[in-house]
Amino acid sequence: MRTTAYDLKSGKWSEAHDSLFTAQPDLNAQSACSWSPKEPRYDLKAFSLALRPLLAVHPSRRNSTAYRYDLVDVARQTVANRSRAMLPEIQAAYSAGDIERFQDLSHQWLQHIEDLDRIAATEPSLLFGRWLARARTSAGNPREEAQFEFDASSLLLEWGPESSRDSGIHDYASREWNGLLKYYAQRWQAYFSTLAVALQKRESRIPSIGSRWIRNMQGERSSMRKNLKEMHLP
Repeated sequence: MRTTAYDLKSGKWSEAHDSLFTAQPDLNAQSACSWSPKEPRYDLKAFSLALRPLLAVHPSRRNSTAYRYDLVDVARQTVANRSRAMLPEIQAAYSAGDIERFQDLSHQWLQHIEDLDRIAATEPSLLFGRWLARARTSAGNPREEAQFEFDASSLLLEWGPESSRDSGIHDYASREWNGLLKYYAQRWQAYFSTLAVALQKRESRIPSIGSRWIRNMQGERSSMRKNLKEMHLP
């Protein structure tokens, strides 16, 4: 940790790279947020070595909230870093027309997002339902409750209205939170399904689903918000 995440060099970027699992689906994605580093800021394999010692901590020392948070955070980041290695592999399989490998890797990609969701579920500060519940408690009536929950969801799901999409601020507030990760998995799954169909038709280029696909996802977002309401915690 001291030589990786805790030793970011000064320069163009002040923060670490983000996770491609939360990026807008694109085989050429380099970051989730427009203003995030496009390349890893530290050695990913070296960082992953920090997880084993944390798992080996003596049981008598595992009860502190600090230890549990560090364990979850390192495990989460270790899995998230896999996206940096996997996406180029998925792109290579697609470009080669290898549908079997493409489907295998895309399945692994979605499985990693599911793993992240389970990891996040063990840490109270990483619960999307808790975020929504807090928004609702600020309301003075049912109408405000619904509006506050919608606003709290929109901040993380979209950040801005549809008209602001070209500004690059969408996914600016992306989070690897339990419940919210199901949304990212849903849109990657839709994207991979589109690419699988293209491979079966032996199309040589990546289909440009662009704004049409994004507009179709608006309906999916509405449905997802309804489902996420059922995940809240008191």
